[in-house]
Amino acid sequence: MTTEPALVAAARFASRTVRTWDAIHGDDEWASVEGTFGFVDVSGFTRMSERFARASRTGAEDVNGVLNGIFGRLVDVVLDWGGDVLQFGGDALALWFAGDGHAERGAACMLDLQQALRSHGSITVPGGRVRLTMSAGIETGTAVLGRVGRTHSDLVAIGPLITEVLRLEGAASGGMVRIGARLAATIGESCWRRPPGDAEATVLRRRPRASRPTREARETTGSRPLLDPQLDAVVTTSGFHGEHRTVAVAFVTVSGLDELVQVDPADAMAVVSRVAGAIDHVVESAGVCWSACDVTADGATFLLFTGAPVARGDDQERLLRACLSIVDVCSTLDVHIGVNTGPAFVGAVGPSARRTLAIIGDTVNLAARLKGLAGSGEVVASQATLDASRVAFVVDERAPVKVKGKSAPVAYAAVRGVASSRRLHAGHELPLVGREALVAHLVGGLLGERSAQEQLIDLVADAGAGKSRVADEVLRRVGESGAVLVRGAADPYERAVPFHPLIEQLRTLASVGPGSAADEARLAAQRWVAGHLAEGESLFPLVAPVFGLDSPDTAATRSIAAAR
Repeated sequence: MTTEPALVAAARFASRTVRTWDAIHGDDEWASVEGTFGFVDVSGFTRMSERFARASRTGAEDVNGVLNGIFGRLVDVVLDWGGDVLQFGGDALALWFAGDGHAERGAACMLDLQQALRSHGSITVPGGRVRLTMSAGIETGTAVLGRVGRTHSDLVAIGPLITEVLRLEGAASGGMVRIGARLAATIGESCWRRPPGDAEATVLRRRPRASRPTREARETTGSRPLLDPQLDAVVTTSGFHGEHRTVAVAFVTVSGLDELVQVDPADAMAVVSRVAGAIDHVVESAGVCWSACDVTADGATFLLFTGAPVARGDDQERLLRACLSIVDVCSTLDVHIGVNTGPAFVGAVGPSARRTLAIIGDTVNLAARLKGLAGSGEVVASQATLDASRVAFVVDERAPVKVKGKSAPVAYAAVRGVASSRRLHAGHELPLVGREALVAHLVGGLLGERSAQEQLIDLVADAGAGKSRVADEVLRRVGESGAVLVRGAADPYERAVPFHPLIEQLRTLASVGPGSAADEARLAAQRWVAGHLAEGESLFPLVAPVFGLDSPDTAATRSIAAAR
């Protein structure tokens, strides 16, 4: 049972809208609400984090201190103006203002946020200083807010208002707040200007008259957990103040929601909930962390990662398998996924009033850009991610592409499926040290006098002792001897697949290649079975499942079924 201190700690990571959802909306999972939406993006954090990581052993603590200081001031400004931090990314804030005077309070808050960053955004880093800048967009209107997630509650904000504000922020330069037409009409011409040469742009220049409300006390109501269960266990106990880690990061975006919102918001939320349900499943089955749901133009984006707070050695594999599962479950939806692997700062940051699990670094930025290269229903992964996985995947290689922030083209591929359960890791090409006697003993046993006998070898050792490395070396030497080598694995990700440990082995014997089309695989398996089993061709439908295949009944199998 969750203790009260843990509930309080978790509540710091949730927006006021989520914390009070049950009290205000009851059992409803979404609501169309009138208010003012703002989005601010702070530039410079990636550069700052990487400078600290390269130059200091205490880099993670330095980054955490800066983030807490900067966002502490920014969040305080938002709360002072009665705003709610709907979503708090590593370098961005999605803000919501509701109630009396929400437009004026939202506009005033934006100018105060810019002033706070101008006053405190020059950061001393090893070798110099980094100046943080903020671009912002804000507009008044109606948004659809919804609560999604079974493993924990997260908030989605969708609709044309969200898309418009993100467009405004994207068009703003550092230090600028661009505002929408409805907000401009509400606060009056004296509060905004049009930049020279851009008759369509409206830039906030003066604070409208607005009153700061009394800051509301924190509520911790709600019937669902407020954090991903893996993160909850860490941030509510140790605090997880942050470290530089190698992580695998995925952005999962479902697009095409604005038109649905305008026709029937319930249908739009049903689409988002379907994607969230697929993510809930991989959180539970593959140990993937669901970090956040981000606002997105004409859609919603979920940020997933592995490798922190705990690295398990199969982080890339788990995340890629999870992403393939998501696109499979959501095959009729417009889902795009980008995956990347590399170093990043990961940690809980922010003031006590509103915290977040931040993932900051070029690794994260590249994952987002790769997602933009993914087609509908497609998982796109960097070559770095594929190389780091000990599982081979079926991929369609793409031409390397130039992306913002990278001097050299980035190698990537579209991931289609799993090619094999295990493969030799690139790092295994290094010499094996200290295990020669053991390897020689095992190889001798497999190829020596007892080679014609059934044998079982059980390698038992502590995690990290090198069991996989020894097994790979033994199998490599056995294969080089000319012996027929067939590999399979009792893979935990395939535990629901009947006969899975046998499927890869039999497909190898039948010369069914990784990624073979179903018809091609069926013909190859039928030929192999016919060569080893009397009446194998006519009885093939009975053994097809052991090859992971379906096969239509033959006259022989229909007669067997009729006789039962």
